[in-house]
Amino acid sequence: MKLNQERSNMTNKRLSLMMLLIFTLIGCRKYYININTVSANGVVSFQFYSHELDELNVDYIEVTNEINEPVWRISANDEPKKIAELTYGNIPEGFREIIKAKKLLKGKEYCILVVGSNFAGNASFVL
Repeated sequence: MKLNQERSNMTNKRLSLMMLLIFTLIGCRKYYININTVSANGVVSFQFYSHELDELNVDYIEVTNEINEPVWRISANDEPKKIAELTYGNIPEGFREIIKAKKLLKGKEYCILVVGSNFAGNASFVL
């Protein structure tokens, strides 16, 4: 139990540092978005929303495992695309897969990072 807590704390610290770097890179006006994760029958879905922004035009989305290795990455083809929800492994129209989705393991912790031109957000989840 203590080991899981330490891993979770380490993951949260890494995410905070990553978010700081992203916010430094994306310019003046920055927003943080909310991400809901839903896991049922081995399928993970995500919903993205913001109280400040009407649309979330996403540049890329990355899912990492508990040791911060990417297990899936997608990126908008030409310009950021509007997206409000996503199912792990499904590539939305206007996106391309940069890292092919790996099978998620039950009981393991993962993190999703969503980045747009003026926002970013992340969330941890366990399958």
